[in-house]
Amino acid sequence: MLERYTIRHQAFLQAFNKLDLSTLSPELQEELHQVRQALGNNVNEATIRRLDALVKKSDRLNQLYESERLSLIGKDSQQERDKGFPVKDDNPKPEDLGVNNVNPSSTTANTHNSTHSSHAQTQRKSKKN
Repeated sequence: MLERYTIRHQAFLQAFNKLDLSTLSPELQEELHQVRQALGNNVNEATIRRLDALVKKSDRLNQLYESERLSLIGKDSQQERDKGFPVKDDNPKPEDLGVNNVNPSSTTANTHNSTHSSHAQTQRKSKKN
């Protein structure tokens, strides 16, 4: 089956299964069965054109078909977006990062600030005495 017809093929089959055939004329019912059988044997451009023409003959079938087709298109595009890696956490812990993917350490800055702060406190104490 040609990949470009997959969604239309599936949409037709799903719409066909949801359709109440008794509401259609016997001629249209026969055409539907023929197209369904043709789709089972070989999906090609001629069969898809026949499917498109047939779907337009019934408002209810057209409505079901379009609804199914759009739903399948949405699922298909969602699957394309889902091919990337899932987002686990926006702010991972350092131990969860790889060796080459770490944030620079801030201990130097913290040590410098705490040393500077301790030195300043010592000087204040000595001035009071």
